[in-house]
Amino acid sequence: MHIKMVFILIVCLFASVYSSQTDSQNEDRSKIIQENNDEEEEEEPQRVFNTVGVGPAGLGSLDSDNLAVSAYYGSMLIINPYVNGRFLLELTTDVTDAVFSNFELGVDIFLADAFLAPYFGIGLGGGFARGAEENVFGLTVSTQAGLIIFRNASLQFDLHGKLHLMLNEIDPGFPHVYSLRLGVLF
Repeated sequence: MHIKMVFILIVCLFASVYSSQTDSQNEDRSKIIQENNDEEEEEEPQRVFNTVGVGPAGLGSLDSDNLAVSAYYGSMLIINPYVNGRFLLELTTDVTDAVFSNFELGVDIFLADAFLAPYFGIGLGGGFARGAEENVFGLTVSTQAGLIIFRNASLQFDLHGKLHLMLNEIDPGFPHVYSLRLGVLF
C-alpha cells in the first residue's frame, strides 16, 4: 500500500514539474511569435512613386544630326531597398523630323540603400521610330546607370544615362537613343 502511495506521489510530482516546464516553454514560444509579429509590422510597405524627367539626347540611325530632347513619365515601385520596378512612357525627338517613342517595363538594381544610391537597370518594351524617311514599330531594349539622390525621402532626384535600342532594322541600321536625364520621383 505504501508503495502505491509513493508511486502516485512520484507520478504527481513528475506531472507537476513537466507541466511547469511546458508552461515556460509555451511562454517562450509566445514571446518569439510576438517578436516576429512586431518585426513584420515594422517592415515598410511597398511604395509607388510617380516620376517625370527630361534631358539631352542623341538619335542614332534615324538620319538626325541635331541634338535631341528626351522626356519620360511613369511609375516606380520599390520592391525592396535594393530593387525597383518601373513602367515608363518615353519620347525623344530632335524637333524636326526624327522621333523615338516607347513604353518600357524595367528593373533597377541598387548598389546601396543610402542617401546617394547608385544603380543600374535594364528594360524591355515596344516603340515607334520615325526618321531616315521611314516609320518603324518594334521591340525595344534598354540599359541605364544612374544615381538616386535622397533615396529614402518622399521626394527623390534621379540622374541617369540611358541607351535604348529598337530591334527592328531600318536602312541605316537599328534605331537607338542615348540620353542623359534628370528626373524627379514624387
